[in-house]
Amino acid sequence: MGDQQPPPAGDYGGPSGYPLSTPQPTPEQRRVIFSQQMQQAAQRQMRVEWSSDFQAVLIQGKPVNHVLHAILTIFTCLAWGIVWLVLALTGGEKRFQMIVDEYGNVHWQELG
Repeated sequence: MGDQQPPPAGDYGGPSGYPLSTPQPTPEQRRVIFSQQMQQAAQRQMRVEWSSDFQAVLIQGKPVNHVLHAILTIFTCLAWGIVWLVLALTGGEKRFQMIVDEYGNVHWQELG
């Protein structure tokens, strides 16, 4: 009863500790996972820049309108420049790469 043996070392040699006997998802199952992730990204107001079967580059946010901020800075005698600087440093677009690997795991990475 208390003599349970751990599984043989070779049984858990798959990626991320998955047992080797765990079946890999089919390409269709991976596409379903990918589609679900893309729907969630759309709900978070992300746009698709590039996409393949199991990978996508997504963009969140909008680019800073530098022309508008330059005009506002001139007309406010440089006072608006502080706002413009903050927006230029913290705002704008952010790119993310989303991958569904061969085991059905979803990986997100922020691109520089």
